[in-house]
Amino acid sequence: PPPPPPPPPPFFFQAEDGIRDAQESHGLGDVYKRQVFMHQPPYIDEKDILSRGEKDLHGKDISYWAFENKINDEFFNLFENHSLEYIFTGHLHINLETNFKNTKIIVTSALGVPLGNDPSGYRIIDFKNEKLTYDFYKI
Repeated sequence: PPPPPPPPPPFFFQAEDGIRDAQESHGLGDVYKRQVFMHQPPYIDEKDILSRGEKDLHGKDISYWAFENKINDEFFNLFENHSLEYIFTGHLHINLETNFKNTKIIVTSALGVPLGNDPSGYRIIDFKNEKLTYDFYKI
């Protein structure tokens, strides 16, 4: 039998064309936006909370809601060569947009019980004509 194929490069992101091999993709994966979906935001910029007119989140310091600095650094180091553009999260039960370096972090309010002034709702993430949108719809 032929030898097994080599393992994929670490953290190669599959493009929407379904091509899993970096060499077969001929760079097609580069036209897609790199996204991560996770529960808890790895980072929250304090100025973005303060711009909402709040000094904390639900009576707790911001450090309660985001990763510790050491974990945050390790997390973002995983993507340093992969142009991570967006991270979509929840956890805070509010709508919030913040940035860590060149990565935009979009937090979506709860579907059930929001804890702040934002309504319950969801986001539809769409990618057309090389543009990613993430509109919020209240319910």
